[in-house]
Amino acid sequence: RDESYVGQVGIDEFASGEEANLGFGVDDLVKVKRTEVKRLAAQEGLLSTSNTQAMAWNISVTNFHTSKMPIRIIDRKPFSSDAKISVTDLPGATPSSIKDLDHKRGVLAWDLNLDPKAKAEIMTGYKVTTPNDLRVGLVD
Repeated sequence: RDESYVGQVGIDEFASGEEANLGFGVDDLVKVKRTEVKRLAAQEGLLSTSNTQAMAWNISVTNFHTSKMPIRIIDRKPFSSDAKISVTDLPGATPSSIKDLDHKRGVLAWDLNLDPKAKAEIMTGYKVTTPNDLRVGLVD
């Protein structure tokens, strides 16, 4: 990188024409910042029949390259296999380009094609609702 030797790593074999994802480290000309904008825990219902936890983030992406760049932002959100637990997107969230990326539940991706010196904002967040007698801890 920048005419400096940074290491060596083996890669799996793949057929000619087969797609492969190779990482070459951080791109200094693409800046990504994820900022928490909401964290709320409350009880809902007249007799407190459920608990809610809401979390939201703003992800800003800036392309400092001199050419248009394809950029994929990957994030995650919780999911539930229990019918008593509801996970919903917050209003105003930027719809993801891909849900369950690579068949992994809760993994979201936004595909951007940013012009030179352009900035994009992604709003993401969710609300988890559980019965009052069930406690679920969210970890960021």
